Amino acid sequence: WADRTLQHNPIMALAYVIPARLARERGEVARAEELYHEGLRLDPYWTLDLSVDYARLLVSQKRYEEAERVATRALDQLGVGIPNEQHSTTQLWEVAGVAALNQGKRAVALGRLEKAVLINPNNTAAKSLLHDAFGK
Repeated sequence: WADRTLQHNPIMALAYVIPARLARERGEVARAEELYHEGLRLDPYWTLDLSVDYARLLVSQKRYEEAERVATRALDQLGVGIPNEQHSTTQLWEVAGVAALNQGKRAVALGRLEKAVLINPNNTAAKSLLHDAFGK
C-alpha cells in the first residue's frame, strides 16, 4: 500500500511520510532515509511531518547534529509561510531539544523543550524531559 502511494503521487512530498515510517519501523534505516531525503528534496516547505520523523530517526541513530539540523531547518521555515500545524510544530521543538540536550547544549535544549510545552501543554514527552533533565 505504501509503495502504491508513492507510485500515484511521486512528486507529492507528503506521500513519502507513511512509506518512510514503515521502513523505519521495519528497521530499514537506509530505505527510510532515502524516502525522507526524497520527500524533503521535492518540497522543502511543506514537509513538517517528514522533518519530525526524519529527525526522530536520526536521534534514534545517535546522529544528534543531523537531527538538530533537520528540526531547526523545518522550524526556520515556519516563519516563511508554512501553515502553523501545532502537533508537528511542538514535535519539532521537542526533537530539536532532545538533539541539543544529547550534544550537551543544555541552555538551548531547555529553551526548545519549554517552547514545545508552551505550544502544546499536553506534550508529555517534552514535559518529562524538562523534569528529568532540568528538574522542572
